[in-house]
Amino acid sequence: MSTKLGVHKSNLPLPAAAPVSAREPLPMDLLLEIAARSDVTTIVRCARASKSLRGAILDPAFRRRLELQAAAAGGGGFDPALLFGVSYLTFGASMVTTHHIIHTPSSVQLHPCLQALTLDDSFQPVASRDRLLLLQRFGIFPHPPNIELRVFDTTTALVTCLPMVSTFNAHAFLSVTDGHHYELVIMDKRFWFEIFSSKRGGWSAARRASSIDGHPRRVDASSRVVGRTVHWLCQRNAGAHCWDGILALDVHAEQATTMKLPSGCLQSRMTTSKHDKHLLLGSVRGRLSLIVAEARAISMWTLTPPWSPLLTATWSRELVIGAEEIVRTPGGGCSPLSFVLEGFGERSGAVIVRVDGTVLLRLDLRTKAVTRLHNPGGDASVTCLFVHETDMLSLLKKSF
Repeated sequence: MSTKLGVHKSNLPLPAAAPVSAREPLPMDLLLEIAARSDVTTIVRCARASKSLRGAILDPAFRRRLELQAAAAGGGGFDPALLFGVSYLTFGASMVTTHHIIHTPSSVQLHPCLQALTLDDSFQPVASRDRLLLLQRFGIFPHPPNIELRVFDTTTALVTCLPMVSTFNAHAFLSVTDGHHYELVIMDKRFWFEIFSSKRGGWSAARRASSIDGHPRRVDASSRVVGRTVHWLCQRNAGAHCWDGILALDVHAEQATTMKLPSGCLQSRMTTSKHDKHLLLGSVRGRLSLIVAEARAISMWTLTPPWSPLLTATWSRELVIGAEEIVRTPGGGCSPLSFVLEGFGERSGAVIVRVDGTVLLRLDLRTKAVTRLHNPGGDASVTCLFVHETDMLSLLKKSF
C-alpha cells in the first residue's frame, strides 16, 4: 500500500517586502577625507558638483589640513595638474630672440597672466619657482651695484623691481608662499650670500658661508631647494668637462659643502649631450634627487639621509622610462640618443625633455606618460626654458 504525499498551498498572505530606504549621503567628514587624498582635478570636480562640499573645501580648516599634509609629504606627491605652463627662448641664424609660452590644458582660464610677460633684449629669464620668474639685466651701469633684478608673478602679472646688487654667480628662490611672499638668495664665488625678502622689501646683510671643500670652478644656473638648503650642480675638478658634483648652501647654518655625484650616474649618463643637459636636479618627498639622461633610458637617483651620524647618505637608482618609449611618442623624434633634459616641476613631477634639437616633450614622473608639447621647427636653438607651476590651494581659489 503506497501513500501519496500532497502539496497544499497556503492561503496565508506573504509578508510584505521591506521598503527600500533611500541611500544615505556620505558624512561630510568622510567626503573631506576622500578629497584630501585626491588630486586637484578630482577635488575641483567634486566641489563643483556639491555646494555644501564646495563650502567645506574652501573653508580655512580644509586648507590648513592640505598644508599640513603637504608639509608631511615633504613636497612629494606629484600632481600633473599643477603645471600650467612652460616658457623658453629661441634664436636662429639671425640671432633674433623669440619668447615662447606653452599653456597646459585648461591653464589659460586659470592662469591667463603668463601670456602678459613681454621681454626685450635687455632682460633675460634666469630662474623660476612655482608662479615666480626671475629676470636679470647686466651691464647697464658701469659701477656696482649694477645688476638689475625683477620678479614677475605669472598669476597676477605683477612685476617687482628689486634693489640692485653686485656680481653674483648663483641664485635661487629660497621659498615661495601662498600669500605671495618669497625669498630670493644670491651667492658669489667666495660664498658670500644675501637674501631678499618680499615681506621686508630689501636685502639682508651679506654673510659668508663657511666651507672646507674649497670653491667649485663652475656652478649651474638652475637649482633645487630642500628645506633651507639650496643645491646646484657644479664642476669640482679642473679636468672635468661637465658637472661632477653638487654644491649645497645651508643658509640657516651658513655653511657650503660639495658632494660627489654617484659613480653609477657618471658611468651611465649620455656622452653625446651638450651643455651639461644630461643631468637635472629634482626633489622627491623632501629628498634631493638627480634625473639622468642615460644612453638608453632616463633614470632618477634619490639621496637618502643617514639614520646615524656615523653613516653617510646613500644614492639609489630608479628607472623612469626607456629611450624607446620616448621615441614611440607621436612627434617624439627618431633617435634614442638625441634627447636632453631641460626642466623639472617639483609640484607636478613634470620633466621637460628636448628631442632632436627642437621637439619638446613632457614626461610625468607619476604616470610615466610622455606627451608632445611643441616643435619650434627650423634650426632654432632652445634656451632659458622654465616650468611654471601653482600649488593646490592657489588653484582651488582660482577654480571657484
